[in-house]
Amino acid sequence: MRISYRVSSIALVLVVIGMFLLPNSILVRPIAPTRTLVDGMVSFDPCFTTWEESGWLIRLSVLVWIGTFLYLFVQGLRNRTVPRAVAIVSFLAFVLSLHNRLWRVQNCGSGLGIVVFWVWIMAVGLMCVQHIIQRPVRV
Repeated sequence: MRISYRVSSIALVLVVIGMFLLPNSILVRPIAPTRTLVDGMVSFDPCFTTWEESGWLIRLSVLVWIGTFLYLFVQGLRNRTVPRAVAIVSFLAFVLSLHNRLWRVQNCGSGLGIVVFWVWIMAVGLMCVQHIIQRPVRV
């Protein structure tokens, strides 16, 4: 049984819409706000990260993943496949970019937040794997 590329792309859209509909307050654990102490010291929030704090490999993999993911996604909505090399690069860049996000989700996310994160990983990963493995039928 062949699954349409369009079906996997639409499933990914539904997962992303579901992620954005959930309020952020139930996806993360409550963390004490950053505050200045009496002696002038500022407390630190390890769950808050910025782009500049990421290493160059993480930043490069995120940029490569975004470009290849958009190509995979648009072609999937058109029910077309992409070259196998593009899908492999997208999958590898996605895996590399997860390293930075995984620690934050495991240590700062709630139980539901972790489940939503893994559902998102599975949806993106399955779409990439589908483009790698399932090739169009030549007539």
